[in-house]
Amino acid sequence: MRLPRNGLVLAMLAAGCVDELGMEDAGCAIDVCAPGYFCCSDTCLQDGEQCLGACAAVGSGVGAERFLPFVPGSVWVYEVRSAATHQIEDYKHLRLGAEEDLAPFANGRGYRLCREDRSVDDVVQRGSIRWQRDTGAGALWVRNLRYDTTGVVKDELCVPPAVRLDESATGLCVGATFDSRWTSRTVEDPVTCTGGPSACPTANAAVFEKWETMAVDTQVWVPALGDQRALRVRRILDLGGVDEVSDFWFVRGVGKVTEYVPTDEDERLIYFDIPGVGSGGTNPYRMISECTPEWRPAFP
Repeated sequence: MRLPRNGLVLAMLAAGCVDELGMEDAGCAIDVCAPGYFCCSDTCLQDGEQCLGACAAVGSGVGAERFLPFVPGSVWVYEVRSAATHQIEDYKHLRLGAEEDLAPFANGRGYRLCREDRSVDDVVQRGSIRWQRDTGAGALWVRNLRYDTTGVVKDELCVPPAVRLDESATGLCVGATFDSRWTSRTVEDPVTCTGGPSACPTANAAVFEKWETMAVDTQVWVPALGDQRALRVRRILDLGGVDEVSDFWFVRGVGKVTEYVPTDEDERLIYFDIPGVGSGGTNPYRMISECTPEWRPAFP
């Protein structure tokens, strides 16, 4: 909500409004905005509103205009390094499946995303199936089924679905922030109870995340593309008194190109193929198989 400035101050030549973004303790000349309002980029906003900076254009469709494409058959391969030692730890291979009904574990529809974590010798060590929903203005993740060489090790449902990326008109503006609260419903024994989180006993835990759009046109270098202009968002995950900070870079028509967690890993895209949109980089490894309902990680 925007209101005119205090009329008395408008008559004062010295009065002016200073952009708050990127300026420590920046504000306006005294009494420029009426009580209950503050100055943002020469505009008076009501207390509690967000002071936003530059914005990226909102994309449409599922492919070239989106920062996180939803084109079935898309493949992404990431090099994962230790944030501490910078040594390669493994490679993450992902392929997107078709949109499907999410019943019985959730309402609506979503896309199946198949993932294999492979060693530097291309041996599958872990894998997962994640169901993600395209809202048209971003992505939510609904369920995550994790595997290791022994079988299913985790079956988790997000209630409500958790944010993956906000591509709304507000979310694509520098300075946009929002809080996300959801409940992780994890099957207590996914080996003996295979009916999923909607049918099996679960351990429930509250999850709290804070999100912020850091930049909408920042430069990032990735092996698959070289220098690119990217959207950068930050997630702060509350781990019970300890915050885990993760930064994500997304390139339009490609998807996530970099993920950096200072306490854990540095993940960069080395290859991608978005059908009908484009491809880039080099994948020296065997391709992950089609992400169908029958898909399982290709363990040795």
